Amino acid sequence: MSIFTSKPSIAIFIAHLCHNWGNYMFLTQLPSFMKDVLRFDIKSNGLFSSIPYISCWMCAMISSVISDKLIISGTISKSSIRKIFNGIGLIVPMIAVLLLSMVTCANPYMGVALLAFGVGFLGCNSGAGFQVNINEIGGDFSGILFGISNTFATISGIVSPYIVGVLTPDSTQHEWQHVFYLTAVIYLFGAIVYILFSKASIEKWAKNCN
Repeated sequence: MSIFTSKPSIAIFIAHLCHNWGNYMFLTQLPSFMKDVLRFDIKSNGLFSSIPYISCWMCAMISSVISDKLIISGTISKSSIRKIFNGIGLIVPMIAVLLLSMVTCANPYMGVALLAFGVGFLGCNSGAGFQVNINEIGGDFSGILFGISNTFATISGIVSPYIVGVLTPDSTQHEWQHVFYLTAVIYLFGAIVYILFSKASIEKWAKNCN
């Protein structure tokens, strides 16, 4: 039960849930948004839908290298590094989806660029944010902690496509604005909780069980 009452564990669960909201929402609904709002044809849709995830992979790789160099340098504490990168991994996507809410079919390539930023910077969470933090606070029980966190966070994968469907019955740009506003609030909530309650040292319950 100590895992479920640990503030750093809860911070990871919340950050993971909020990260997955955007990740699964775009993974399942991005082609629909590109077709219905940005008006890309099927061939272009497939190509441009892949760009945000290539960007996400790149951000994950780059953020992991930068964070490791910062840790080795000792200029910033490991806890601060996790907070900074997880903050970037949720705040930048938050800004991107707010800007994306104003994009129409008149400027579709701006939409693609914002999606590349919005989905791309989610990679910072994987490369240097909460997902790496699981190993730091969980010790030998990191696998169990990740399993619990991933199970909780997968709720987003079940709920987000349904909510998007409810909010966008006619798939208009105005309806998609509500989706992006909701996503921005979720990202902000996850960033705030993680910044306030996360840490990067092993938890007492993990030490005691050793």
